[in-house]
Amino acid sequence: MVASANVGYGKAAMLFLALRNRIGKENFTTALRQFWLHYQFKDASFKDLRQAFEKSSGENLSSFFSQWLDQTGASRYSLNSAFFDGKKLHVTIGQSLPNNKMRLPLRVYSVEAQEDFLLDHSGKQFKAILTPRLPPLTLSIDPDFTVWRALAPEEAPPILREAVVSKRLAMLVLNDKLATAALSFTKEFAEGEVEKISIRQAMKEKFVIVFGKAQEIDTWLARSKLPPRPTLVSEGDTQVWMINHPTKHVLVVSVPDQDDKEQFSLATVGKRLPHLARYSG
Repeated sequence: MVASANVGYGKAAMLFLALRNRIGKENFTTALRQFWLHYQFKDASFKDLRQAFEKSSGENLSSFFSQWLDQTGASRYSLNSAFFDGKKLHVTIGQSLPNNKMRLPLRVYSVEAQEDFLLDHSGKQFKAILTPRLPPLTLSIDPDFTVWRALAPEEAPPILREAVVSKRLAMLVLNDKLATAALSFTKEFAEGEVEKISIRQAMKEKFVIVFGKAQEIDTWLARSKLPPRPTLVSEGDTQVWMINHPTKHVLVVSVPDQDDKEQFSLATVGKRLPHLARYSG
């Protein structure tokens, strides 16, 4: 359900943003207003929506809507090369979906200012020649995250939803008494397969959820060279947080050392996580 919501809500929102950037704010607003007046309380299709925007802008938007509605996946962009010849900035950008056509924002930074450019592109690799006002120091692709694309690992903060939609979730239990409750906890929100693993396997996994008492978690984090457990005002609470490691994501569940009802604690928190995941990014 969460995975489909990413497309149903996230991609749909980005479609409208890309459409507004393409035809302009005035045409976009006019089309939405006319579409609402004509189709309020009636069934309407994406074809009807496309025709409303075409009428307002005077553009043929067939290929635009076809790409957004029929093409699956999100392109991953890379800056393959960039050099400044004293007057012009030459850049080469690659993308993982060669049939993808997008208007890609590029921001160029100088010592005193920044300049924004829009690149209309297609193909697996494309080149552009820009004329910045000042000598550039660095540049950024889609700095404001206005393009539907796959984020680089360093761009995306760790969020609970990644655990929810993971096809396979490795589970490490540091305390055998928590094993049954940990499995029930994980199955409350995980959409994919859950597999119990050993400590030795844990650091080889791309995504792992770890359960244990607070001291056990502290020891494991230190040995694994991961950031320490967050400090709480009250140490009597079960903690759940994400760690973003360069090669993996770790979801940690820490039960208080003095908690004699850890089964109940995990069950209670586990039932709340599916609701919290909807708001975790």
